[in-house]
Amino acid sequence: MTRDYDSDTAEVVRAPPDWRAEVLRASGLNVLAGAWLVVSPWILNYREADARVMAIVLGGAVALLAFLRLTGSSRLDWLSWVNAAIGLWLASSALWLPDSRRALWNFLVVGVVVFAAAAWSASARSVSGREQRPAR
Repeated sequence: MTRDYDSDTAEVVRAPPDWRAEVLRASGLNVLAGAWLVVSPWILNYREADARVMAIVLGGAVALLAFLRLTGSSRLDWLSWVNAAIGLWLASSALWLPDSRRALWNFLVVGVVVFAAAAWSASARSVSGREQRPAR
């Protein structure tokens, strides 16, 4: 973050961070997390169909929503909030759905990652918006 001089108030103010770059980083992470969820049933050998289907469907949804945000819908914060809700659902479902310890840990860890990255992406614009106004 750089500093600029505000000639009207004779103050040094922080230049706004590039919130789009933050959205790209966070959404890119969620695209990877979603892709991992889609392929994880075969890599981790899920035995039960429910865990397999949930990983594939929710992984596809996470990847799609994050990809939409990544490729031009950066002002649609609600896409990331939907992903945050999916992340919470994944993490909480780790307590009752998975059929193995690997599936349990996968749902829990990926759910937390999806939630954190989605919240980061959704809040990037609002946080930078506050820093754009110089203090008076």
